[in-house]
Amino acid sequence: MVTKGYNSYHGRMSGGKIVLIVVLALVLVGAVAYLALQNYVVYDEAGNATIDLPFFHRKDDRGEKTDDSTVDGTGDRDDIVDTVVPEHPHVKVAALHGTRLPDDCLWWGADYIMNTLAPEDLVLALKRTTGGITYATDVETPQGVVVETGRPIECLRTLLSSGRYTVGHIVCFRDSAYARSVPETALVREDGQLWYDAEGQAWLDPTDLQVLQYITALVKECGELGFKEVLLDQFCYPADTTGVANTAADPAQVLADFAEKVRSFDRPALVVLHQRGSHGPLYALRYPKEFEIYRPVCRREFLQDCTLDELRNTYDNTVYYTSHMLARTIDELKALSDEYDTAFFFTSDHGESLGENGVYLHSAPYDEAPDVQKHIPAMFWFSEGYAEANGLDIDCVRKIRSEAFSHDNVFHTLLGMSRVETPFYDRGLDILARCRK
Repeated sequence: MVTKGYNSYHGRMSGGKIVLIVVLALVLVGAVAYLALQNYVVYDEAGNATIDLPFFHRKDDRGEKTDDSTVDGTGDRDDIVDTVVPEHPHVKVAALHGTRLPDDCLWWGADYIMNTLAPEDLVLALKRTTGGITYATDVETPQGVVVETGRPIECLRTLLSSGRYTVGHIVCFRDSAYARSVPETALVREDGQLWYDAEGQAWLDPTDLQVLQYITALVKECGELGFKEVLLDQFCYPADTTGVANTAADPAQVLADFAEKVRSFDRPALVVLHQRGSHGPLYALRYPKEFEIYRPVCRREFLQDCTLDELRNTYDNTVYYTSHMLARTIDELKALSDEYDTAFFFTSDHGESLGENGVYLHSAPYDEAPDVQKHIPAMFWFSEGYAEANGLDIDCVRKIRSEAFSHDNVFHTLLGMSRVETPFYDRGLDILARCRK
């Protein structure tokens, strides 16, 4: 038995002081480590942080080829490119340096912005998360939407004519102001009242035609004003739609409606669709009920509580729905091919573990992650007009589908597909470069 107070005898330091010193030392070490590791912190889609140190990376030994079957399970597989880890080391791409300016900066004057805040390229908020417009837009807005007038538009015009590379930032469907003003265009609860997310913001219904016309009109105006790019943020449903009554619409239809609006553009356009896809752990929320063809399914957040069959069935339903969405997307691009040269590139950011060897989800350290997390599919589709206009040999593309590529190639491939001229483009990392005549 230890007698209370024994450690204070004979000049010994008290236990409390020892603990305090140890804690302070750990805090100091932790602070130093935190500062030193900031450049190596990487966040996944769910906001989880991992440490990506250089010694985590190694060249991957090629394993067995992944399944080359078509994404939707039908038709030929000539457009599939199996994306695996290449044998070349990771390539660091030079960063494009720009400044994301505060929402209300247009009131501060162009001289102050260019000379003090942003001596380089800039990103300007044009439509806030709350729905307010930061400049005097000519697009018709509901009465409840705040539109800044006066000085901001003059400041904006000066910035756009300054020679800087300007990007317009538009928050699409997260829009409390528009939703409150025109509630029939918003996501609602079962009782018909507006639905709000965890941060108290209302959302517009992505399938509503009035909403799509509104967003498209803002984007078109940005092009007319002289913006080099338009960044569409929150072009999606909320991550958690619990309690939303009108989520049954096919998200692929959202893209279909938006693509229809692309017809009105008289300049090249890049449409980026970022879907939740097969992202866990709640796979059952990643597809509409009518696409639940494999049963029984897992509806639990803790995947270990589900059987392997339930987990695989639920995941397969997400793949089935993604296949449907991709097919719809290609159909829409085909419909535009008489007027536009269209092309399509699809890939995922990672694979998923479904309990193999007790491993679930993704984001495992690279040298510990199983191949199913690292070997992912990619797919191309091109209209005949696009292939002809860009001198693209489709037979050549088919021949390279089994070669090893990685995410290092995505950036440069998109630049090549878009014919963007920039010193940051590396032809050697463009998947399609060798297939252009």
